[in-house]
Amino acid sequence: MTLRNTVAVIWKLDVPVPYPAVGIGMALAGGLALLLIARPARQDTSAAFDDVWTMRTPRRAVVSYFVACGAFVLAGVWLLLLSGADGFADTTAGRAFPHTAFVLGILALAVFGSGGVFGLAVVLFAPHHTIVEVIVDDERLTVTQGFRRTVSVRWEDIVSIRPTGPERPAVASGVTVVYRPAGARRRRRGAQIFLADVVTGVESSTLLDILEVRWRPDVPD
Repeated sequence: MTLRNTVAVIWKLDVPVPYPAVGIGMALAGGLALLLIARPARQDTSAAFDDVWTMRTPRRAVVSYFVACGAFVLAGVWLLLLSGADGFADTTAGRAFPHTAFVLGILALAVFGSGGVFGLAVVLFAPHHTIVEVIVDDERLTVTQGFRRTVSVRWEDIVSIRPTGPERPAVASGVTVVYRPAGARRRRRGAQIFLADVVTGVESSTLLDILEVRWRPDVPD
């Protein structure tokens, strides 16, 4: 649906627009989030084949996350204001969807508000103060995700390393590492680590090459 069609639909529904400042802030935050997501941060991989390579979530990716959460929180606030605006119940949209704006506003605040708070807690209080930290050396792959327990896997315990969703956008594509964790019960089913492009700042094809060199050093390119 084009912007013109969207405006036309809203106009026909006779939807009031309360608190324009909130709507403007929501639009600006949403536009900035889309711009940052469309141009994701990229890591410098020039040192990827050194003895030890440490990779952390780029700051731009962290900023994108908070801006996106902020945009949806503002959208939730705007929907709540809309649901209680004078005359909204008498509009076409208000009669057709009397509680939809309120419910959507609550959901947006609950989901993205809590997501923003959790992300802030990770950045401020997590051991490495970042969403994801990946350490690659000749012996093992070590991954720390937020408050989760650090996972350290020896290369010989890795079963496969494969790209996941290369046809998807960066927010959904990445590299999946399947490994045999310690413990007889879990060894039968294995475990996985998913490293998303948007979080690592490295394209899945590039990260795959970096990891495979350590995992299978004797396999020619």
